Amino acid sequence: MSLVVPASAVDMAANKGKAVWFISPTQTAGYVRRVSEYFAAAARAAGMTPTVFDGKDEPERFNEGIDEAVAAKAAGIVMWAIPPEAVPNALAQAKAAHIPVIAAATGVPNPTNGTVAETISVNLEQEGAALAEVAAAALGCKVDAAITLDTSQKALTSEAAAAKAELAKLCPSTCKSQEQTMSLATMATALGPATQTLLQREPGLNALLVTFDTAAFYMAPAIAQTGHHVLLVSTDGLPENLDLIREGKQAADISYPPAQYAGWLMLDQLGRAILKAPLTNPELPMHIFDKENLPSSNAFSALWPKMTGYEAAFEAEWKS
Repeated sequence: MSLVVPASAVDMAANKGKAVWFISPTQTAGYVRRVSEYFAAAARAAGMTPTVFDGKDEPERFNEGIDEAVAAKAAGIVMWAIPPEAVPNALAQAKAAHIPVIAAATGVPNPTNGTVAETISVNLEQEGAALAEVAAAALGCKVDAAITLDTSQKALTSEAAAAKAELAKLCPSTCKSQEQTMSLATMATALGPATQTLLQREPGLNALLVTFDTAAFYMAPAIAQTGHHVLLVSTDGLPENLDLIREGKQAADISYPPAQYAGWLMLDQLGRAILKAPLTNPELPMHIFDKENLPSSNAFSALWPKMTGYEAAFEAEWKS
């Protein structure tokens, strides 16, 4: 991946002292937790005061988080993986209070009612298709897959649908798929046993296509305990999953940009929205890691050599 930062300067110093909120659907999923941490770091670097709200995978709390941000007179809000239709009243209150909201990874287009200033995401259809393509290539277009997702997360359902559609297009007579549903709230304790049960019930399965890395991390040891040889592919690019690839326990990872960069990008776009500056509507890039191209180290400079120096690149644009 190449480093991409907005080409236009903005007077981010004008936001100094302002409060910004990051509404997370859960902090149990590794990628969003890391993005929220780096969003907070970027906010502090810009002289702003960050708050990260944990939705704990409870939809009613998503509204509470936005409501609390509005009550606290936040200058701006980032909402991650929460579809706008799940929080319409809270978004309407933010709009009425003139608080811009940046949405990320929602799985739906930017709403047209002005409650969301911008939606940032990877191309979910491309991401899901890549899951299917990796499996089809590795298994000679003879894929019997389970696609693992939390159906309460719209972005994950979009990704899973794209994976299923791509298998149907690539090899309709020799590939098939089913869903393995799970919950973020119980993932740490329930997903491993559920995966073992699935593999015992469906011995013909030869691929598990997982819509986010933390789920795959919990599934890998459960798979090993069954002795079942199954292709494990997931998305996000978390360091612990890249280690699984090196250990031969995961085949590939459809990686998002590093969470460090994503967190700073979210703060950059939110800061511009607060200042009513033009937004760049970036699409997050992806990269496929497997044993053939994965560096031996998880060092940032090894995995993302063209993205080193991202902090300085953003800060250079934060000057009028």
